[in-house]
Amino acid sequence: MNERKNWQIIHDNREARTESQDVVDILLKNRGLETKKAKEEFMKPTHPEEISLADLEIDPREINKAKRRIKKAISDEERIIVYGDYDADGICATGVFWEALHAAKADA
Repeated sequence: MNERKNWQIIHDNREARTESQDVVDILLKNRGLETKKAKEEFMKPTHPEEISLADLEIDPREINKAKRRIKKAISDEERIIVYGDYDADGICATGVFWEALHAAKADA
């Protein structure tokens, strides 16, 4: 059951494989990023501190509602259960959230 896996490069450019920038261009093209603007946005994303809730299409009222509920749970010494998904960013986000609750003396 030890199957060998092979990488499949969608847009192959054999002559360019030795140059690192060409490899980056191939990877960007494989992601569908072909315009200069799309490549720049991917390679130099907005700093997280500069992203607004509106940019993420998150309603600030819902964030405030969640904050009030978390504060109430902490002040009432309620137990808080943290759930997250199992991909890399989900596990990290869940860990960061749990750490924040722990720092706030929540029973999480």
